[in-house]
Amino acid sequence: MNNNYDTDQNDEETGIDPKQERMISALLTSQNASEACKTVNISRSTLARWMKSEEFREALRDAERIVIRNTILNLTSGTEYALSILKDLMTSSSSENIRRLAANDWLNHFYKVHEMVRNDDLAEQKTHIINTNDISLQ
Repeated sequence: MNNNYDTDQNDEETGIDPKQERMISALLTSQNASEACKTVNISRSTLARWMKSEEFREALRDAERIVIRNTILNLTSGTEYALSILKDLMTSSSSENIRRLAANDWLNHFYKVHEMVRNDDLAEQKTHIINTNDISLQ
């Protein structure tokens, strides 16, 4: 499959043709669907028809997952450096305002991560309860 979202699937596995592959790539890189349609030279009605296809929607979802995964990996790779800069600003900046802003950013990021972990824990607990109830109902 020749596309910008780099999967190992071929056309037979995805059930989409090369123009649909280009459309998926355009949807991922364009500002909006109209711009993507112009890039691939198709009408909005053709896109609407393709969006009704389960194969096309699944290929689009797969491509979106790959883009998100790659974005997360890129963001993660810079996290340690970003935190070291914030820490340095918090502790050694001559400006009290900069130290306060850096500390505020540090705390905001900490609370966001804490909330994400908490939500993940709650989701795991909910799944466990559902699974336990399903087993007891059988």
